[in-house]
Amino acid sequence: MRPRHCWAICLSLFLSACASAPQVADNSVSQFNDRAQTESPLVALATSQAHSGIRLLADPSEALQSRLHLAALATITLDIQYYLWQGDDSGLALTHEVLQAADRGVRVRILLDDIYHSGRDSAYQTLDVHPNVEVRLFNPMGNRGAAKQVNYALKKSTFNYRMHNKIFLVDGVAAVLVGRNIGDEYFGQDPSFNF
Repeated sequence: MRPRHCWAICLSLFLSACASAPQVADNSVSQFNDRAQTESPLVALATSQAHSGIRLLADPSEALQSRLHLAALATITLDIQYYLWQGDDSGLALTHEVLQAADRGVRVRILLDDIYHSGRDSAYQTLDVHPNVEVRLFNPMGNRGAAKQVNYALKKSTFNYRMHNKIFLVDGVAAVLVGRNIGDEYFGQDPSFNF
């Protein structure tokens, strides 16, 4: 390869690293719906329990099933935050339940960290089109393709600020917190590697 071509490639990578984050058309404020705390059937279920209501979900399959079941029980809100949401079997199963909830009229808000979600913009846009679903990305990167790593290297102080929250909150009264991202390797479903 000629030196001139190398410089052209380097220059194009450098310029693409200066790209800005995707523009957001709707910057509206989204607030918690406290109606859920009085009208959700989960309130009656939670108050009928004689014990604390806190349970460790150590079994990976149970951890996935609890999220799927809670999404199916949602009647008012689903507030979801994750660092990573894979497009594998576990991720698709949860996406399906979340969309089913939205179809029932449940207001769904999803906040995802943008660091590992390259190539999924169209999937997020498709979800966000649903009238009951709102998808937002935390600290989105301007470059969505191959130059993303260059952008990360040049703006490390900005893009090293990530959101590692893992929250699955249903109707404001039932939650699965911390521990697992959404993906087969977090729920014992990956045949080669599991956390």
